[in-house]
Amino acid sequence: MIEKYLKTCASEIDSISELIQLHMLALSDVKLYKTQIECLNALDKNDNVIIKKSRMTGTSTILIVYALTHSIINDNSLTVFISTSQQAVKNNIKCFYEILDKISDISRHSINVEITNNSQKIKFSNNSQIQFLHANNIKGATRQSSCDLVIVDEAAYMENFEDIFYSMISCLVLGGKHIVSSTLPNTNNYFNEIYKRAVRGNRFVALDLIKDDIHE
Repeated sequence: MIEKYLKTCASEIDSISELIQLHMLALSDVKLYKTQIECLNALDKNDNVIIKKSRMTGTSTILIVYALTHSIINDNSLTVFISTSQQAVKNNIKCFYEILDKISDISRHSINVEITNNSQKIKFSNNSQIQFLHANNIKGATRQSSCDLVIVDEAAYMENFEDIFYSMISCLVLGGKHIVSSTLPNTNNYFNEIYKRAVRGNRFVALDLIKDDIHE
């Protein structure tokens, strides 16, 4: 199984970041952008990260790969990936399967994935799960005590992001990782407010991936 393959890789590599970089290199045959590596390194070192990003930096893809890798190498884990809309959920699931197919080809193994709940919940053979949800249909998912990883992508575009964020805050005491990322349509939104709070210093580490040259 691919779980055993990746766990063997992980036992010989110091971090999830290095493991993902290895597989992304194999997938695309090109090196990651500097911003993508910076993102992965921040996720390795910190449990709670808020990311301000530019468009076309590949950050959303990195977050999907991170969720996949986390689920594969951590048995019985639960990841919740929250997107802006149902269409965004469908796009992320499509990206997930494209990546999964390529990794399976690389490893020459297959992975047992169970699709439930209208293709929004993906269950692995190691009993780990990823729930792909949209912002208006989270139904308290981030409050689940067994939730190991929560990812909120394009948070600045979510009208109810403040409620989602406070749901995340309420379960910080339970442990796990919490990742929030977004491009900025403007500065008048709750995402930008909590990003500035993180810059000043709180439980979240602020990461600025808005670069003049994203391919540096």
